[in-house]
Amino acid sequence: MQKDLLSTYFEQGKFTEAVKLLVGTLETAKQELGTEHPEVAKLLNNLAFLHRFQAKYEESERYYREALAIDQNLYGDDQPQVAADYNNLAELFKTQGRFDAAEEYYRKALHIWQRHLGNKDATVATVLNNLGGVYYAQARYDLARTYYLRSLEMWKSIHGENHKNVATSLNNLAELHKQTENYEEAKTLLRQAISILENQLGKDHPLVATSINNLANIYKTMGQRSEAKSLYLRALHILENASSTSHPNLATTLNNLALLYEGERNYSLAENHFHRALDILRNVYGESHPKVARLMNNLGYLYKTQGKYSQAEPLYQQALAIDEKSFGPDHTEVAADLNNLAGLLQSQGRYSESEKHYRHALEIWEAALGELHPNVAMARNNLAIVLQSQGKFESAETLFQDALSFYEANSNADPSSLASALNNLGGLYKSQSKYKDAEKLYHRALALRKEVYGNEHPDVAESLNNLAELYKAQGKFVQAEPLYKTVINIDEKRLGRDHPDFAVDLNNLGTFYLDQGKYGEAEPFYNDALEISKRQLGCDHPDVGMNLHNMASLYRAQGKFNDAEKYYLEALEIWERTLGEDHPNIATLLHNLAEFYQSTDQFDKAEPMYHRALSIREKTLNPDHPDIAASLNNLGSFYFLQKKYDEAEDMFNQALAIWEKTLGKEHSHTATCLNNLAELYRAQFKYEQAEPLYKEALRIWEKNEGLSTMNVAVCLNSLSLMYELQGRFEEAEPLLNCSLLILQNNYGKTDPQLLTVIENLAVLYQKIGKYDKAKELEERADHIKTIHRLK
Repeated sequence: MQKDLLSTYFEQGKFTEAVKLLVGTLETAKQELGTEHPEVAKLLNNLAFLHRFQAKYEESERYYREALAIDQNLYGDDQPQVAADYNNLAELFKTQGRFDAAEEYYRKALHIWQRHLGNKDATVATVLNNLGGVYYAQARYDLARTYYLRSLEMWKSIHGENHKNVATSLNNLAELHKQTENYEEAKTLLRQAISILENQLGKDHPLVATSINNLANIYKTMGQRSEAKSLYLRALHILENASSTSHPNLATTLNNLALLYEGERNYSLAENHFHRALDILRNVYGESHPKVARLMNNLGYLYKTQGKYSQAEPLYQQALAIDEKSFGPDHTEVAADLNNLAGLLQSQGRYSESEKHYRHALEIWEAALGELHPNVAMARNNLAIVLQSQGKFESAETLFQDALSFYEANSNADPSSLASALNNLGGLYKSQSKYKDAEKLYHRALALRKEVYGNEHPDVAESLNNLAELYKAQGKFVQAEPLYKTVINIDEKRLGRDHPDFAVDLNNLGTFYLDQGKYGEAEPFYNDALEISKRQLGCDHPDVGMNLHNMASLYRAQGKFNDAEKYYLEALEIWERTLGEDHPNIATLLHNLAEFYQSTDQFDKAEPMYHRALSIREKTLNPDHPDIAASLNNLGSFYFLQKKYDEAEDMFNQALAIWEKTLGKEHSHTATCLNNLAELYRAQFKYEQAEPLYKEALRIWEKNEGLSTMNVAVCLNSLSLMYELQGRFEEAEPLLNCSLLILQNNYGKTDPQLLTVIENLAVLYQKIGKYDKAKELEERADHIKTIHRLK
């Protein structure tokens, strides 16, 4: 009767009642049987299990050790009952992430059982399987495979090919193959497991649902979402019909479905499933269990993805508090929580807080798992990214290189992580204008992803997009355009035309055309992206703010100033509401809005925008961050236009000092600042100071970007104007002709961006008496203005 009541309490999640019942029974047993009786040890083991189930690990270990001590006194150190105690403690240690201790105690149990039971016993097979699980958790995949296979062969020899324990081994091996991205083998093993379980237990048994769920995970990882969804729903149907509505396995399937819906940006369904799963786990385990914390993390990430940072942060903080209480401050689960919280803070532009948490997570993982664990490499990558965001490029590069070296040296590392490490380091080099180094890494990542996933996987699309962005940054538009279009084709097939990620692709192509002055081609892509984002994400999402921001930039370039201002202000309002008033994205938008006001002679509105943007960046970024230099450079240009030359020179020199320090003297941003200083000196007739700056800027741009980019054309035009002012007409003419040729090759012969150079060259020909050429150019300028309806 007592046992039945205990089982009832356990099944109903009434753990407090269950513990009271067991404690009472234990005290009675001690009084009636003595403290060294086998029944007392058994009750202590039950109490320990109950506490372990509730994540009360200290109490659990105490009870397990008391049971062990009794059994050692009763039977000695080398008996099967003592082996069972060792096995129980090992299970506890594995749950806590104390893998070295778990391995030690599993081996103690294995040694005893092998001596007493031989090598063809189910108990021995179970311990071998458990040891495989420890090695899997430590990413010691070769050892894990060895022990899983030994366990599998033993179970086959004991039970035959079609036993549920065989299916368990197949599931474990499949998970191992999934981790090493051997997906086809993983699917084969899981199908075998499902077939065994269906034959032995029936098609609607919960264990069948577990294997189906695992198979769905494989399809989801491979990007085959429709197959994954079908399997998840099948598993869900089995569990809803076969289990109590508060079974943990049901929560697992709901969680997995929620993650799938989240990947599809179906946020309302994802949130609904996360909440259902969370309610189940709270009912089963209580409010403060690590499994509840894991669900909170997932729900927090969902809110983060939607830009709902104020809803995400308390969930991350609660999860962290639960795991710190359950495991202690130095556990790997705590490191995972810190890593998640750091990612949220990074998204909000709270870089110093983010860096602190990433560093803490890295320290925990290094201490707990050693230097050669994938989580350590991941943590280094994450820390490097936030350091890069702050302009700490040397430290970031060291960490990126460390992570990359790990993946390259570790044959068991999954290829997707290696590709990500290549992409991350490539992104750093791109930001430093080390374009050749970046391109090499991007191509390696692309080749690796194609080899693993084929040509139409989302990771392949990401690599193609990275290459396209790299080519665009260098002005290699002919190479970039087909890559952008390939990305769109991949995602259209994979996601459909109404997916937010497809909107991002359209937005990228729109920006590509905007940067070339192809406004008519850019606009439909921007419009489509905006409509998709509004429809799928809601009008108050940060992505909608980005779309509005881009539309505003397009309208500004087209001279549609009322529309431009309206969209800039709408984007600003959305971002301030969703990202907070001090987010780095807002600084970028304020810069663009300030430039808009400046270009429309609204200087009284422009200056406070520039200063607020600078203030945000100084507050959130490292003092030597390149974005602070960009703010100073823009303020310099603002003062220059107002003929406040002393203030402008001070701003330009501050910007130049930062860019030279953080990006180097050979960076394109450094060239921009040198060119701006040269313009300033030219305006003040300080030609001797201006000329070497123009030439140095030109040299840097030609080195980094090639001889035929917009920056080179603009610099040639500026240098020629200075020569013209000095009467150095013979030196000015070839520079203007070269500038015109570059622009024609990039934009065609009738693009409005040619007008300035054409008109400057016409004036020069007038001055040197080449009137026919001057007239020809004037007529060409008039023709361009007529085509584009310009005055």
